[in-house]
Amino acid sequence: MALASNKKQVGQNNGMDPNSWMTTFSDLVTLLLTFFVLLFSFNSMDDKKLETMFGNFNAGSGVMSFKEYRKIARPKEMLIEGLRSFIDKRLKELEKTRPGMDTDEIVSGEFEEAGDFLDIVPIRDGFKLVFGAEMFFPSAEAEIREEMKPVLQKIADFLRVTSYQVYIEGHTDNIPLRQGPYASNEELSTARALSVVEYLVRQAGVPASAVAAIGLGEMRPRASNADPAGRSQNRRVEIICKDKRYY
Repeated sequence: MALASNKKQVGQNNGMDPNSWMTTFSDLVTLLLTFFVLLFSFNSMDDKKLETMFGNFNAGSGVMSFKEYRKIARPKEMLIEGLRSFIDKRLKELEKTRPGMDTDEIVSGEFEEAGDFLDIVPIRDGFKLVFGAEMFFPSAEAEIREEMKPVLQKIADFLRVTSYQVYIEGHTDNIPLRQGPYASNEELSTARALSVVEYLVRQAGVPASAVAAIGLGEMRPRASNADPAGRSQNRRVEIICKDKRYY
């Protein structure tokens, strides 16, 4: 009896509550509930309000990328949106010079035949931007048009905040050159690719280690060279963005 009494006394002196674990468990459940409510609130929040919230934070802190857009940083999507807007603007300008033609006719007809086109093509481990060469360069020349430099600047802004390896490919049709400083289509395509790389690196601040130039001339046509529309498609500059090096 004395031993039982002593054990009871020890338990009372320790002051241990056999249900004390429930306090910690209740705190854990409350934290989990709060976490899932927070996730639900973000999921149901209006996108515009979310963009405004992050935009205000961006303006105050200056730590997020693409500050001028006042949006959540989505570099690839914003790059494509900006380039599409540029092409749309050029379409509208061209439409004014061709009374009676609608935009669809211009896109499928004279606009592309003039060498003004942009294709955004998904590829393995990345994507590529395919520009009609005439958008960037006068015929048989490799000096970038002034009006295209803001487009390259947007591309450079994108490249500086991503980890893509970039390959600039120059392409031509199969018509031999008859004028200009370049002896062959291969030389012309290489000079054009180098001009784009030089602008991205020296003028727009893209790291030189992230960009390479490739001149392929007429070796990789994307359409038939038998007609003017096909040759226009083949005269192009491709800006290839890859997650991994492949050269």
